[in-house]
Amino acid sequence: MTKEKTPEGKTKIAVIENEDGTQDMELEKPDGSKTILKNVALTNVGVLEPELPPELVKFKEGLESQTFESLLRRWRFEEPGNPDFQDQRGDIFKEVMFRKRDELTSYECGRASSNVGWGRF
Repeated sequence: MTKEKTPEGKTKIAVIENEDGTQDMELEKPDGSKTILKNVALTNVGVLEPELPPELVKFKEGLESQTFESLLRRWRFEEPGNPDFQDQRGDIFKEVMFRKRDELTSYECGRASSNVGWGRF
């Protein structure tokens, strides 16, 4: 086992092999705080991402099938406390909606915003 020196002020990353064959990733920030990402998988582009539970995979697939405008409408008008905008579901919703927004031209984005408006009807 080799121990590599982490440059000062950088986050240390360690992969932990579990007995059941899964891997966790431990991140140690320069301030000494640690975060453990459970059940991490290496994707085909070489980026470490935590695997999503099946219900969140289904949720994300549902969002992917919607347009930016329909996601924006929900973002503006859903009731406060909606579980789709909280915790990991909220992070997924925001990621998908913002990515879809970034794929549009500024004109298309503005048109979607105008179509949605600020009234509920």
